Order: sequence, then C-alpha cells, then structure tokens
Amino acid sequence: MMLKNGDEVAAFNMGSTVVLVFQVPISKLVELGNSSLEFEFSIKHGDRIRVGEALGRWHDL
Repeated sequence: MMLKNGDEVAAFNMGSTVVLVFQVPISKLVELGNSSLEFEFSIKHGDRIRVGEALGRWHDL
C-alpha cells in the first residue's frame, strides 16, 4: 500500500499520547541573498513536547 503525505497510518485510543513521525529537514539555500540555512532540533530523544512547542529552528550556517 502506498502512502501519501498526510495519510493516517495508525490511531491511538488511550489517553493523549501522540507519535510524531516526519522526515528530518535538510539544509537549504534561501532565495533572498543566497544565504544557507540549517535546521537544528531544540528537543532531545525522550523529551515531552507540549502543544505549540517548537521542535527546532532554522539558523544561518
């Protein structure tokens, strides 16, 4: 079975646990000024994350 972006792959019916799975962002060039940005996570394995909390930030190389 092929999945598309955003397809549901599972459901959890026990409490408020959420499993977040996504592709790690790669470095990219910003079109304005040709500066290069890199994504850096602000969380570590096992951290608890609250609604609206940033997982990381883009910063200049």
